[in-house]
Amino acid sequence: MATPLQTTRSASSPLGVALAFVGMFVVGSLGVQLLAGLPRDAAPAASAGRAASVVAHPATLWSALGER
Repeated sequence: MATPLQTTRSASSPLGVALAFVGMFVVGSLGVQLLAGLPRDAAPAASAGRAASVVAHPATLWSALGER
């Protein structure tokens, strides 16, 4: 006769939960970096008439205050 299987329920320790969260954060951020580093396709023809927005360097933004 087969013996019944005993299932034990282990409680998650706070350290284990914290390590799992940090691990998921690291894997997620690596995935974002991987997707951000992929080459982009050429811009579609519909946006050819629009000018691309320009973001100035922070030093350029603060230079007006330095001239005073």
